[in-house]
Amino acid sequence: CVQPLLAALGQIGQIDTVGVIADYLYARDLTLIKTAIQALTSIGTNEAVDALVVRLGSDRDIDLFILDAFAAIKTERALAQLVQALAAPEVHIRTCAKTHLTRLHALSIPVLVQNLDTPNTDALIHTLNVLGTTGSELAVRPIRNLLHNEPPDANVRFAAYEALGMLPLQRGAYALTAGLTDSDSMVRMAAAKSIERIFDSVLLAGLKNLTKPESKGSNLIVATLIDAHAETVFKAFVNDAAFWNMALNHLKNEALPETRNYFEYLLRQSGQSSLADQVLALANQETALQNLLIYAIDDSRMVLNLYKNALYQLGYEVQLFEFPENALEHIQQKKPDLIFTDLNMPGLTGIDLTTAVRHYFPKETLPIVMVTTQSEGQDSAKAHKAGVSAIIQKPFTAEKLHQTIKTFCPKL
Repeated sequence: CVQPLLAALGQIGQIDTVGVIADYLYARDLTLIKTAIQALTSIGTNEAVDALVVRLGSDRDIDLFILDAFAAIKTERALAQLVQALAAPEVHIRTCAKTHLTRLHALSIPVLVQNLDTPNTDALIHTLNVLGTTGSELAVRPIRNLLHNEPPDANVRFAAYEALGMLPLQRGAYALTAGLTDSDSMVRMAAAKSIERIFDSVLLAGLKNLTKPESKGSNLIVATLIDAHAETVFKAFVNDAAFWNMALNHLKNEALPETRNYFEYLLRQSGQSSLADQVLALANQETALQNLLIYAIDDSRMVLNLYKNALYQLGYEVQLFEFPENALEHIQQKKPDLIFTDLNMPGLTGIDLTTAVRHYFPKETLPIVMVTTQSEGQDSAKAHKAGVSAIIQKPFTAEKLHQTIKTFCPKL
C-alpha cells in the first residue's frame, strides 16, 4: 500500500511532503525507491532535486534513474546537477548526463556555458563536447573566448576547436586559423576540420598570410589541411605555386596512400590532370607494413584519423572503429595484436569493451591500451580491474604509440 501512496503524494505535489517521500529513497525495496524518485520528479521543486542529489553515488541503476529525473524536471537547479555530473568519477554517470544535456540543448546551453569556467579539466572537456552537439550559435562566443585565453591543456583546445566545427560560425571565423599553428597535432586537425566546414573569403585571406612565405610553420599548416582532406581549401589554393609545392612534398613523404588517391581524384574531377599526374607518380612510394595488426576504437572520427596517420607512418596495419560494438564483433572474428580504445564512448564504454574482450582473450594474448583524457583514479582502477594492459593520456603522439606497441608486442 506504500507504493500507491507515494505516487499519490507526488501527484498532489505538496512541498512539505518532500521529506516524507525522500525517506523512501533509502528503502530496501528497489520498486519503492523508484516510486519515490518518480514522486519527487512530479513535485520537481528545488527541495525535491536536493533530496535526489543526496541519494546519488551508491548504485549504478539508481544513479541513472535519478539523472533521468533531473532531465524530466528541467529546472535550472536540475539542469545544473546534470552539468555537475559531467565531473563525476563514474563513466556511466558522465555518459548519461551528456546524453540528457544534448537532448535538452535549448534549456541546457546557459548552464553549460557557465561551466566553461570550471577548473576541472575533464568536466570542461565534456562540457565542450556537449556544446558542440547542440549546434547552437549561443555556444560560439563563449568557446571562442575560452580559446582566446589559451588554455594550457591540449585536450581542452582540441575539444574547443572540435565543438566550433559543429556550430554555426557567422562571424569571427578567422580565429580558427590560430589552431593551425598549435603545437599539438590533434588540435591542428580539429581546427582544419572547422575551417573546411565554414571556409569563406575571410579565411582565404588569412590562410594566404599564414602560408607565405614557405617556412616550417607554413609547411605544417599545409600538411594539416591535406591530412584533414580540406577539399574546399585545397581547391582555392591549388593554383598557388608555393602552396602546391608544400602540398606535393607532404603527399610524397608523409600522407597516407588513401589521401594521395583522394587528391588525385579531386584534381582530375577539377580538370587539373597535369597536377593529378604528379600525385599519381608518388603512388609507388609505399611504406612497408610490419607484420602487426592494430585496432583503434574511438567515437571521434577526427581522433581515428590521427590514429591512422600516426600508425601508418610507423609502418603498422591499423583498422579503425567508430562504434565499439562493431569492434567487438571484429575482435571475435579476427584477433588483432593490440587494441587502442577510448574510455568515454556512447553505448559500450572502453571499460565495457575491455570486460567483453576478456571473455575471449586474456591479457597475455591481447593487450588493450586505454587512451583517454580522464585523470580520475576511480576510472583507472575500474579499467585495470576490467583487464586493460595500460592507460595512456591524450593527446598522444606517434612516438608514444610506438613506445606502447613495442612494450606489449615483443616480436617487433
